Amino acid sequence: MRRQLDINPKAFGNILNGSKEFELRLYDRETWDLQLGDEIVFTDFAERSRRLVVRVEGLLRYPTFRALFSDLDYGRCGPADSLEKKMAGIYQYYTPVQEEAAGVVAIKMRLLEKL
Repeated sequence: MRRQLDINPKAFGNILNGSKEFELRLYDRETWDLQLGDEIVFTDFAERSRRLVVRVEGLLRYPTFRALFSDLDYGRCGPADSLEKKMAGIYQYYTPVQEEAAGVVAIKMRLLEKL
């Protein structure tokens, strides 16, 4: 299955340069039915013509991002100077209330192509 998701410009660049191995999302209607082998077309939401395709190679579900980072090195989810800075970056997009209600997923991905 192939689906479309928007992504911020920094994360888009980090996938392209290989420094982002996992995409972090709420476990919600956009992600609950993802399966291994699915393809995701990410569109840079600041520059809509920039798109790339990844293959889902793993799915890690957790109740919170902090719980996820107890098992997964936050550096594998894109560059960050510290766990606290990574958490602050995540909370620019999601609230703790959303996180608690939905849970979270780390999507292990492999870049297939830039469109």
